[in-house]
Amino acid sequence: MLPKHVTGVLDDETKNAVIKFQKELDLTDDGIVNGQVQAQLYLAVAQKVQDNNPALKKALSLNLRDMED
Repeated sequence: MLPKHVTGVLDDETKNAVIKFQKELDLTDDGIVNGQVQAQLYLAVAQKVQDNNPALKKALSLNLRDMED
């Protein structure tokens, strides 16, 4: 979803990526990153990190009782 080259500039490529993200979440698709969009971006990043973090997956799979021994 991110542009290939992150520049820190809100160019057409970035605005189009924001609009696509907004449409996927059924938000107002105006290309403006308001508080609601920002919150959803944070959630999406957190989910991606959780889904792709082998150490976190292992920790979550452990039985907490085993850790108390």
